[in-house]
Amino acid sequence: GILKPFHKMNELIEKHLNVSILYRLKIVENPKIKLSTSEKDMVAKARSFMKENNFDYFYSLYLLPENACTPKDYQTIFDLIEKGIFQPTEK
Repeated sequence: GILKPFHKMNELIEKHLNVSILYRLKIVENPKIKLSTSEKDMVAKARSFMKENNFDYFYSLYLLPENACTPKDYQTIFDLIEKGIFQPTEK
């Protein structure tokens, strides 16, 4: 069949469904970007996790406490991904 119309479907899915939250993430420092207190706390939590486990990456799931995460926690991670502080290392 003709698949050309679906050639860029991955980009649309990633943009509109925010699947980047599922990817392996790394922290990319950018002193020019202002972070809120909750964003700074989330970055610190990610750093702490990576240090404790001797990893150079993390999954957002590791930052969300079981039975205690809120929509704000998810939004903070999405905001950090949009700002480029949390960046996917692979897809």
